[in-house]
Amino acid sequence: MEWGNDFEDKARRVVGDEKEIKLGEDKWVDNESLKQKFPRLFSVSLDVGHTLSQVGAWNDNYWSWKLGWRRTLFVWESSQADQLSQLLDNKRLAKEGESMTNKWIWRDTMSTVYTVKATYNHLKGVEQGGVGDFLAKFQKLKTLPSMQVTTWRVLTNIVATKDNILRHDLVLVSNLCPLCGEEVETVNHLC
Repeated sequence: MEWGNDFEDKARRVVGDEKEIKLGEDKWVDNESLKQKFPRLFSVSLDVGHTLSQVGAWNDNYWSWKLGWRRTLFVWESSQADQLSQLLDNKRLAKEGESMTNKWIWRDTMSTVYTVKATYNHLKGVEQGGVGDFLAKFQKLKTLPSMQVTTWRVLTNIVATKDNILRHDLVLVSNLCPLCGEEVETVNHLC
């Protein structure tokens, strides 16, 4: 199963409170920090470490950005600054007076607030045709719950075999199978 680089690959941040989000450091635009996207600009920015509320303000229901630079920008930096301004202008912030908090939205269901269930449903979809598909069909069978749990543990390799115990840095006298004494005790060996 391929999960991706990190959590932000699967979710996106919706800005509600501009007092909490840092302009350059937080991943709030296209799931990449602006400092990563525009490294040269942020090397000459006066706004490093500032929150959105410190680099902008509401004027007649319109958010106005007030970015500061330590020096006059070169021509090629100005074109990057224009790109940054366009990117910022396209980002919707909660209007003054709206009570909205920062939240995560699950990318695969754009209107859904991020939940564990949304993550589970996504992972189930990723696994279709693999272990997840088998388990979904297996759960519909009339079997004992303990059999379903054991099957799930075996298929996901979370049975307390000696090789799994050793991965958690616990000390064992031997990692050999107690039944045959010849091979390392793994899920595949026991099956």
